[in-house]
Amino acid sequence: MISRNKTIAGLSLALLVATAIPGHAAGLPLFGPKKKEVQVGKKLTPGQSALIDKAIVREKNVIKVVRERAPLVETYIQNMKPYPVMRQIPESDQHFL
Repeated sequence: MISRNKTIAGLSLALLVATAIPGHAAGLPLFGPKKKEVQVGKKLTPGQSALIDKAIVREKNVIKVVRERAPLVETYIQNMKPYPVMRQIPESDQHFL
């Protein structure tokens, strides 16, 4: 009976707090205004810009090659066997294309 009264009192208190702070219930911060996220970036060096441009060209070439070819699927199965120290160890492998 005592634990039931404590449970009811705890739920009542939680409900009271949730309704007394409407901003908190809406997901707003409890104290003060919401902080703005500031993103500070550094200017890229010419070498960094060249590296990014090279990566973009390379990615476009990879996409072109993938579109020209038919996809392959490889399945790899590793058969295990019991081992007293490590519980299981690899026994054999099978590859399927």
